[in-house]
Formats: sequence, C-alpha cells, structure tokens
Amino acid sequence: MVKKSLSLPVFTTSEKEEASFALPSEIFAVSASEKLLTQYVYVYLHNLKSSKGSVKTRSEVTGSTRKIFRQKGTGRARHGDIKAPIFVGGGVALGPTGDYRKLKMTKKMKRKALFYALTLKLAEKNLIIVSDKLLKAVKKTTDAAKLVTKVLGKEAEAYFVLPHSAPERANFLNLSEVEIREPANLNAYRVLAAKKLLFTETALTEFITLFKHE
Repeated sequence: MVKKSLSLPVFTTSEKEEASFALPSEIFAVSASEKLLTQYVYVYLHNLKSSKGSVKTRSEVTGSTRKIFRQKGTGRARHGDIKAPIFVGGGVALGPTGDYRKLKMTKKMKRKALFYALTLKLAEKNLIIVSDKLLKAVKKTTDAAKLVTKVLGKEAEAYFVLPHSAPERANFLNLSEVEIREPANLNAYRVLAAKKLLFTETALTEFITLFKHE
C-alpha cells in the first residue's frame, strides 16, 4: 500500500471556487494483483447467471417398468425399460437439474478489489468529484442533463454516485448516459465498467466512512 497524501479537485462552475477533497491512501492508492480483479469479475458475472432449466432422469419419468423385450436371443442390446435415455420419452442423462452453484470470495478480497479498481480509476484521471452545490441546484431532469454535460462534455457516459438520501436522485433516472449508484452499492465491477466515475462530496464522504474502517 502506498503511503502518501492524495487530493482531488472538486468540480464547480465557478473558476473562483477552488476546493479539493482529501483522499485516503488506504482506499485510493492500493497496490494489488491484476489476477484479483480478473477473479472478482469472473465471480461477479458468474453469480449473475441463474439456472432455471431442469430435466427428469429415468428414475423420475412416468412410464412402464416392464422389460421391453427378452434379455437374449433377439440380437439387440439388452434393455430394462422404456424410460432409458436412448428412447423417445425416456429420461435425460446429465441434463440441468436447477442446482446452480454460486462462487464465493472473501469479504477482504472483495474490498481490496474495489479499492484497487478505484486506484486505477484515479490514476486514469476518470474519477471526478462534483460539488454538493451543483447537485442541490438540480431541480428537474433538464438541470440534471446540463450538469452531466458540464462535467463530462458531449461524450457523457458514467456512473454517478449520489448519497442515499439525496432527493435529486430522481432527476437523473431518465438520463440514459448516466447510471445512478449509492455508495454502499459500489463494487469493483461497476467501477471498472464505468468510463467515468462521478462522486458528489457527500457521497464520497459516505463511501469512505462505510469502507475505511471495515
């Protein structure tokens, strides 16, 4: 872990306002293996899947248990009943049973993957902190669209992390280029998938409080 002081400018509309946000090095200056992120993404995407398919085996199929022909003298392979998998209407061999196993990672590994993803996002200069004053000025969807354009420009596509209790959240929901997240719901996959990651000052404070001392 790199021990150094970090800070990031806070985005405001006024050039006269110069503010910066102190970032804890234990979250935003973490060194880790690329394999950890690869493993996290694999586990995350695997667990999004769900197996709803289920077939019946020969023991579950309804049908006669009568021996379909005599054991010897026919020149054919021996068979017990019509429910064998090779017959039409019989059971299925090695089919899905609906039992889908979820993969697991430890809490420590998940947290380190998240911190490392944030470190990479900061190094790429794709982490932006937005002033709380700008968020409070958003009263409708039009205001939200203008704010996003000011921060990101024409190519606006990002995850915007807002405080859990922010009433302005609803004004961003109809913007297709922005996905709204809460600090507690942020994970390494979401961070990596975001072209730009936006935090309000309050949301970042909330995030640091949640994860710094876990």
